[in-house]
Amino acid sequence: MDRCQLSFGVPQAFVVDRDGSIAFIGHLGAIEDVLPKVIDGSWRASAEAKKY
Repeated sequence: MDRCQLSFGVPQAFVVDRDGSIAFIGHLGAIEDVLPKVIDGSWRASAEAKKY
C-alpha cells in the first residue's frame, strides 16, 4: 500500500522592513536578492512574494 507523504519546508529567513512590517518570509538562499531591495526601498512585498 502506497502512502502519500506530505513534505514542506519551514521558512528560514524573515526580513523586517523599516516600518516594522514583515517584508519577506522564505528560504535563506533568496536573501541575497531580497535584502538589498528592502534596504533601498524598492522591494514590494506583495508583488515580489509572488515571484518567490
